[in-house]
Amino acid sequence: MAKQVLEVSERTRLRTSGSRKLRVEKILPGTAYGPDFGPLNIEVGRDEFLIMIQKVSTTTSIDLKITKSDGGSMVKRAYLKQVQRHKVTDLPIHFDFFVPSEGHVMRIEVPIEYLNTPKGVDQGGRVDTFYESVEVEALPKDIPEKVTVDISDLDLGHFLKVKDLRLPAGVKSLLDSEEILLAVTMPKEEAEEETAGEEGVTQPEVIKEKKEEKKEEK
Repeated sequence: MAKQVLEVSERTRLRTSGSRKLRVEKILPGTAYGPDFGPLNIEVGRDEFLIMIQKVSTTTSIDLKITKSDGGSMVKRAYLKQVQRHKVTDLPIHFDFFVPSEGHVMRIEVPIEYLNTPKGVDQGGRVDTFYESVEVEALPKDIPEKVTVDISDLDLGHFLKVKDLRLPAGVKSLLDSEEILLAVTMPKEEAEEETAGEEGVTQPEVIKEKKEEKKEEK
């Protein structure tokens, strides 16, 4: 993916009335912060922001080009932390960017992309997904946008665990290595039918045994 760049400006209109004027002007208020940065109140054109969020996720590194109120400027590596939306229109009304400290590890949720269909599905099974993402710890430069894993070889009754993921160098999962991410299981209805069928087969044998016991008693 091409490097993502967003040009923002330091926000000076901080009161509620100022925020309303920003929305009328189709400008979104936001905040950028980190361990060694800010918090800094910023703003950006709503249309530019809408275009950007269609291309990125919370694991996408974004270069924030910040124009300061005093005329100065700076560029900061940042990650989209949160987007608040209007309850009715669902349009963004506020956003947060996290600015990590270079050289220091950060914790972040990385999406998991499961590739292909497990063999177990062709055997009548279904896929139960327990995790759509995994929390990792890594330097900002090493954070992947997503983790992909091929699940085509999973048979019915098999599992995919955290230890089965191939994480990039420098990236450490914060989940236990034995944690199950995904399983190929038999649908509940079929499992119950199979159990009931087994019980139906064994029941006559038990009755027969009881009859034989009565004959011996006589």
